[in-house]
Amino acid sequence: MSYDPYEKQPYKQQKMMQMSSDKYEEDDDENYDQNDVNLEDLDAEQLEALINQQAQNQEAAFDEEVLTKIINQLAVRKTKNEELRSQFANKPEKFQDSEIDLDEIIQKFNSLSAYPELLPKFTESSAVVNLLQLLYHENTDIVVDVINFFHEVITMELEKKFYDNLLKLYFKIVKNKFFESIVANLQRLDEKVQDEYDAVHKLLGIIESLLEVNPEYSGQLCSETQFLKWVLKRISPEFQLVTKVIDDNKLYLTEILPIILSDEENQIRFQKLKGIESLLQYLQSYEKKDPTCEEEKETFLNVVDCLCLFLVQRNYQEVFRNSDGIQLMIKLITAKNYSSKSALRILSYALVNNEQNCLKFVDLQGLKFAFPILMKKGIKAKKPEDAQKIEEQITSIIKNIIKETTAIQQDRVINKFREDIIKVDRLFELHEQYQKVMKLIEYKMQDPAYLKTLEEFEAQNVEETIYRQKLDEGLSILENVDFIIAFLNQCKDELVSAKVKKNIKVHQLRDEILGVLVQNKQHFDPSAKKDNEFIQKLIDTL
Repeated sequence: MSYDPYEKQPYKQQKMMQMSSDKYEEDDDENYDQNDVNLEDLDAEQLEALINQQAQNQEAAFDEEVLTKIINQLAVRKTKNEELRSQFANKPEKFQDSEIDLDEIIQKFNSLSAYPELLPKFTESSAVVNLLQLLYHENTDIVVDVINFFHEVITMELEKKFYDNLLKLYFKIVKNKFFESIVANLQRLDEKVQDEYDAVHKLLGIIESLLEVNPEYSGQLCSETQFLKWVLKRISPEFQLVTKVIDDNKLYLTEILPIILSDEENQIRFQKLKGIESLLQYLQSYEKKDPTCEEEKETFLNVVDCLCLFLVQRNYQEVFRNSDGIQLMIKLITAKNYSSKSALRILSYALVNNEQNCLKFVDLQGLKFAFPILMKKGIKAKKPEDAQKIEEQITSIIKNIIKETTAIQQDRVINKFREDIIKVDRLFELHEQYQKVMKLIEYKMQDPAYLKTLEEFEAQNVEETIYRQKLDEGLSILENVDFIIAFLNQCKDELVSAKVKKNIKVHQLRDEILGVLVQNKQHFDPSAKKDNEFIQKLIDTL
């Protein structure tokens, strides 16, 4: 889409001068009579009163009759502008006044957001389609004002009784290819220009609001437009706004993206564009640097969330491996910077129930970097909740390597414990820590008053409530640790197995560990024959 030279500063100056001197128009030919007032004769209090009175007059004036008039004015001015543009395509001075008039009437629609009772009248009118068409106008000032209007209306807070009015508007604009016009402007607008940067932010806000009302709109957004293609370009490390220290638009985009990628069809569409590879490319840019501000940190974490959404599925785990994702995560862990914790989290997803990924991790010397983390080295936790997440992720990685690989790789795990037998004590330390937490939960759950304080409490399913509470407080860590302990208990390395057996006997832990394993097995998928047989063997040999 081409831009006209009149859109630059001279046009804007003339537009502002004309609009500042315009009186509120009743129609295209008449103005309201206003008394001449010399502002210099007014003190501050009188001036404020005059401003408030004018605001009240305009507010009182906006009703169904006024709405009808500006709907008609929009149609007239839009047609006039189109005719003049067509007739004088190379002479902007011939149609710039009509452009100013058109822009002025568009801005009058902003009052609609304060009058939700008028939404049905607006929705049924020609103004909706006319405004949607104006999203393709050659003049970006016109486009930006239309975007501002739709953002005001679509994101407005309503009383419940007006909610259906807004839903009908949503339905109409989406039916009229609203998403196509949104994406066309995302691709067109120049974010180096502040007004256009702000307009992009509002377009993202519109998308978020529509998805909140109907998540199924995400399929339409991604299947009928180039939105995902724009997303990949926008989050690319190559896309830099030198005018922005803090890129709020990239942050906002990455907040919306996990919602969109929660849909499996959108995941397929995203990956057809090599989306996983693009996410990895973004993360790679932080191998040798840290985010410079909180907004950049949030953006980084949102991208991590997107990648983890893919890694719960085996086919995307394979894409991750084939895209050198495992190598990259090991590099980020060894970098010992802001990205390290997220890299560990990503690996904990990528290795779950995936033999080839676990083999690749071991072949890449991943155990060399994993075990220091188990021993609270390498990745530092600043808060207790961070420590719990790290412990859950690292024990999950070790557990999956044991469960998914062959004797050769399992022996390499055992050798890590043999190299420094104190690592075995670390397992028992974790067992004791989280077993105490589980016992405390069970004790508190005996109190009906406490149960009722839990948000997810269901009186008819107390056991499920207890189980969820335990998961929140570290049950997965206890299950992972006891799985590893039971494996080492029956391994062929005499030094390691003897150390494990001694700790179990001295602290009388057999029944505790056995109980954890049995309960864990109850939550296994019955069709996962290999996993069930593996844990049953550990139970039988404990």
